[in-house]
Amino acid sequence: MNKFVIVLTTVIFFVGISCEQKIDVGKEQDAIKAVLEKSSKAWSDRDFESIASVWIQDETSTRIGATNGSFGITQGWDGQEARYKTFFENNPEPSANKEIFSNYRMKVYNESAWVILDNTIVNSDGETLNKAMHTYILEKVNNQWKIAALSTVGVTSYENVERNLNTSATYHKLNPEDINNILTDDFIGRNEHSRHTWTKENHQNYWSNNKGTATDTIFYQVANGNWVATMFERRAKMNGRDIQGQGMHFKRFENGKIAEIWEFGDSRQWE
Repeated sequence: MNKFVIVLTTVIFFVGISCEQKIDVGKEQDAIKAVLEKSSKAWSDRDFESIASVWIQDETSTRIGATNGSFGITQGWDGQEARYKTFFENNPEPSANKEIFSNYRMKVYNESAWVILDNTIVNSDGETLNKAMHTYILEKVNNQWKIAALSTVGVTSYENVERNLNTSATYHKLNPEDINNILTDDFIGRNEHSRHTWTKENHQNYWSNNKGTATDTIFYQVANGNWVATMFERRAKMNGRDIQGQGMHFKRFENGKIAEIWEFGDSRQWE
């Protein structure tokens, strides 16, 4: 009998613990979302006290940011505090832009959680300014969820680079029908050797007059931010003879179109 009582008591004890540890996942997810929304609003409002209230304030607090062309990490709450205060002091006016969180992927444990979500920043007209992917690690402190770490990957910067590379490749097809899609209206080209400059209209005329007689072969392209560097070879006809030469283009982009080209190459190749 005594053994039976001991076993029964033990079972009841562990069942009680199990019940105590059961997580109301939906409730916790809502609470976490509220914390992330509070953080976003505090950022837009330039409200340091509110944003500080949702972060764990110790040496483990971490923020990481990465875009195509840049990377940064802030380790510890002291660094976080300085970062926020400096930004808010330099940008005191509340932002009219809004962060939209979507596509939540979340896992909740008793005292910790992780969240991956898509972040879209839109302006007051609803236009998309930037897209990113956020990864949060949260911990529960005094029964309140706090952000322990945030990693941000700037999706837009990678998408822009890929788009710019594709546009640059389209440029080297030398098709006059592509001009309006790939060059800005105030485009300017500059040849470093001859100091010659040319416009969008010059491109249109040259490509139209030489359609089918000039071809480019791209050797490689490298993109960084709003610039694309291209090494290529051009074959064309000039004064009734076939010519070829290699060159480098450094193309600067604005809103997905080429606004400027710096052309480097020995013009004697074409003589």
